[in-house]
Amino acid sequence: MQKNQIYLLMAVTIIYGVLISSIGFLSDDYDLLHRAQNNHILQPLEEHHYSLLLNGLFQLAPQWISQPELFHLLAIIFHAINIFLVMQFCTKFLKQPPSITFPITLLFAINMPGIEALTWCCALPYVVNTTLTLLSMITYCSYLESQSNDRPWLTTTML
Repeated sequence: MQKNQIYLLMAVTIIYGVLISSIGFLSDDYDLLHRAQNNHILQPLEEHHYSLLLNGLFQLAPQWISQPELFHLLAIIFHAINIFLVMQFCTKFLKQPPSITFPITLLFAINMPGIEALTWCCALPYVVNTTLTLLSMITYCSYLESQSNDRPWLTTTML
């Protein structure tokens, strides 16, 4: 990708950061923060799913993460990392030209789940999970490429 496209993608992330800088905790966040203070870390805060990361962060929040800005900053950092990883995956493993990679990465940068993870502190684990998923995909594709010299039938084109 061209440098100006990379700068535009990073600008999108920074603009998100500026837009959400005034957002504090939202209603769901307050509810989960309250529940976290009365729950064991291994007990789900919600009935429909469990997140050890969210439980840990929300139990620590009153002690040393009293301001929601840290949650928002973490979400912005992980979202920026995810944007970069999507760009790398499209370029390196899917072998897409900048004319394809840039729109795909831009759409990823402004996707609604990403926006939700930036605004609701309780959605932070989703953006962190995305980072781990993308890193897993890149690691697996790197492995396939390293093995393709010995086994030409095993390539990333099998994806």
